[in-house]
Amino acid sequence: DTIEVAVVRDDMNLIAENVRRMSGTHTFVFTSGGIGPTHDDITLPAIAQAFGCGLQTRPEILELLHQYLPGQQLNEYHIKMA
Repeated sequence: DTIEVAVVRDDMNLIAENVRRMSGTHTFVFTSGGIGPTHDDITLPAIAQAFGCGLQTRPEILELLHQYLPGQQLNEYHIKMA
């Protein structure tokens, strides 16, 4: 069952605050919108901020992207998602 929904504007501190608060009271927290390979995405860094960690590229996710996009050159936005 859905317990709580929050709509948050594109503000890194507000996103981080809401993710941090909800993760303290709920087992699962889902985000929607704003996550994607775009130049202005702040959702991923905001979630990292919420948990006090940095972002890292995961080699196994890069490999999955290579498999999903065979023969294509991965650009910086694809890599950002890994």
